[in-house]
Amino acid sequence: MRRPRKKFVSKNYENETAVYWVGKEETAMKHRVEKTEAAIDYIEGHLSEKLNLELVAEAVHYSKYYLHQIFTQTTGLTVHDYVKRRQLTEAAKLLVFSEKPIVEIAFLAGYESQQAFADSFKAMYKKAPGQYREEREFYPLQLRYCLINREAVEFGGIEDIEQ
Repeated sequence: MRRPRKKFVSKNYENETAVYWVGKEETAMKHRVEKTEAAIDYIEGHLSEKLNLELVAEAVHYSKYYLHQIFTQTTGLTVHDYVKRRQLTEAAKLLVFSEKPIVEIAFLAGYESQQAFADSFKAMYKKAPGQYREEREFYPLQLRYCLINREAVEFGGIEDIEQ
């Protein structure tokens, strides 16, 4: 008889998205989660810089191919997509809650030009940065991922998946 598999549970909180790994964790999964956490920590500490897979992989001492694989498996996003979404979320926050010029926010978000920032922002938020600022309503596109082991979590709502 096969043991039931456990599913991943994702919960959104005020400032982060938590992904809970439930069930008996294997060493490989723990390792993958730890490396992904290290990559996320590095990304979060360098959001105002121009980041790419190669820089993040170098920072966590893994090949870019391996990091791409474990990051995508763990978060469901590529490093590039996660970085872009996090930078744009932080930029959206600044647009609503600060009076900084849009060009300054573009540079703080890691973009080299206001035009590149405006194009990316509009593609993700479906509004130009100026229009988004005028509306004064912040909604996060991508919160920080916080990967937590089962031992650190005590809550109901975990279900077995029979297979």
